[in-house]
Order: sequence, then C-alpha cells, then structure tokens
Amino acid sequence: MIEHNHLFIDGQWVASAGRERLVVVNPATERAIATIPRGTADDVDRAAQAAARAFGHWSQTSVQTRVGIFKRLADLVEARSEEITHTIVSEVGHPITLAAPSQTVAAVEELRVIASCLEQIVWSEPLDNAVVRREPAGVVG
Repeated sequence: MIEHNHLFIDGQWVASAGRERLVVVNPATERAIATIPRGTADDVDRAAQAAARAFGHWSQTSVQTRVGIFKRLADLVEARSEEITHTIVSEVGHPITLAAPSQTVAAVEELRVIASCLEQIVWSEPLDNAVVRREPAGVVG
C-alpha cells in the first residue's frame, strides 16, 4: 500500500497541520490502496498564502514564459502518462480503455491548448474612449 505523509505546499513537501489520515480505496476491488494526510483549514491557508506570495512574480512573467511553462507541463504529463492513467484507474475505477484518452491524453491536449491560446489573447485593446486590459487578478481557489 502506498503511504503519502506530506502535502505539496509552497514548492515543497510538508507535513499537514493535522494528524488525521484518509484511506484511498480502489472502487473496483474495494481494497485500500493508499493513505494520505487529511488536509486541514490551516493547510489550505498555508497553500493560499504561498500562492499569494508567488502571485507578484508570476503576474509579471511574460506570455512567452507562461507558454513555455504550459508546454513543459504537457511534456511532463505525457512522459508519465502510463503511470498517471494507472493511478486514475486505481483511484477512480475508470476503465483503462477510457481513462487514457479521456483523462491523461486529454490533460496533455488541454495544457497544449492553453499554451497556444495564451499567444492569441489580446491583452490590451482600445474600446470606445477606454482601453481594456486583461491582467492577472490574484489567487483563486
């Protein structure tokens, strides 16, 4: 059985603020396949605060930098697609013949679409007597 003991917050694996754990059950076999920390409101607050701290830098990155990041994410997911598909099958009970195209392949395609669309967005445009600017708004949860 897989045992995860940390949450990924602010770019690193950290212990949860709580002590409770959740058991992940494979719905097809009804067997426990993993245990994970049960995140708390404090964990969510830490993650939101980390995202808010990162916002200043991230909001100033160029479109090309963001395009590169989304393309890299697509490449990373694609490289681990078999592992990701098997995880989805185990955690959700999705048949493998459906999980690969609808979950894993679709995720890679969506990341590539995001990268492509970023280059097509009109970030600033005149409208009547004003200028409309599309700017990062902040952390969303």
